[in-house]
Amino acid sequence: MRPTPRPLPDAQTQERRGLRGRRQPLMVMRTAEQNRLAGTSGRLQTDIAAPITWRTERLAMRDDALETVRRGSPLWRANDDLLQSAPGIGPVCARPVRLALPE
Repeated sequence: MRPTPRPLPDAQTQERRGLRGRRQPLMVMRTAEQNRLAGTSGRLQTDIAAPITWRTERLAMRDDALETVRRGSPLWRANDDLLQSAPGIGPVCARPVRLALPE
C-alpha cells in the first residue's frame, strides 16, 4: 500500500497545537495542587499556594496566546462564530470545545 502523503500543517496550526498541548498538563498540575491545598493547614498552605498562582498565570498567558492565534485565522474565527451561534454556547463554553477539536 502506498497512501497519499498528507501535507504538514502550517506554522499557525502547529503553534496552536503546541499551546493547546501545554495547556492540559498545566490544568492537571494546578488541580492536583488545589486538592493538596484543601487537605493542609498552616505553613504548608503558603508553600502549596505559590505553584497554584504560577500555574494560573501561565494558563492565562496560554489562553491569551491561543486567542491571539484564533483571531489571526479567518477559518478559526468562522468556526468559533458557528460554534457560538448554537443556543447556550458562549465564549466560556466555546473555549474548551475549540481546544478539544483538531481543526
